[in-house]
Amino acid sequence: MPNSFKKNSLLFPLLVVLTSFLLLLPFFVLCIYNYPSIDDYYFSYKTNLLGLWGAQYSWYTEWTGRFFSTFILSLHPLLLNSVFIYKLISAIILFLTVFCIYRFSTRIFFENKLYSALISIVVSFCFLNNMPNLAEGIYWEPGAITYQLANIMLLVFITNRLKNSAPGKPVLSILYNSLLIIAVCGSNETSMLIINISIVVLVLISFFQKNNSLKQNVFYLLVSAAASFIVFSAPGNTIPRSCSSR
Repeated sequence: MPNSFKKNSLLFPLLVVLTSFLLLLPFFVLCIYNYPSIDDYYFSYKTNLLGLWGAQYSWYTEWTGRFFSTFILSLHPLLLNSVFIYKLISAIILFLTVFCIYRFSTRIFFENKLYSALISIVVSFCFLNNMPNLAEGIYWEPGAITYQLANIMLLVFITNRLKNSAPGKPVLSILYNSLLIIAVCGSNETSMLIINISIVVLVLISFFQKNNSLKQNVFYLLVSAAASFIVFSAPGNTIPRSCSSR
């Protein structure tokens, strides 16, 4: 009797989670109808013309300091003439959005995985449904990689630091978090500002609480400062401003 009651008590939340997933299903179905446009072709053209590293030099010196997003976009599926991979990337972005919210919910709020799954689905639906421009935010690869992927990595980093956890041994965990910081800073300036503020807050908290994470947080602050300097010192940053002022 107790076993059957336990099974029934788990069955209802599981059914609720599975039913709630239907909220996200239309977003995944839309991936089937997703096709490259505008800048997608220019990123692949530039990589074809200059090569991968030549394209990075060109982006950095002639257009923008967003070194991470331009690097990822230079590995565009159109280089392989693959529209399928382009569609797949938008589905992966959607999945990672739900997963990072689930992970945040599990680590911070709910130990119950079913409740965390339900929360992540509902929050993801509200986020996607209220996104000002869903096409540019999720399905257009330059927008998704530059902004939404940065949001995902930012939440992963915050989750790691709030629970002082990351995969692997301490050295690997520090390396993992450092790479996240560099990637976020190199994606877009808004995410760079948020992660810098977040790290400063973590440094202040660890300083006043006198806990063992102070040295790590100071190290992360140095990493974010270095990555931010690389972004701001890009010669290409001045060119878009000079073009827009004409």
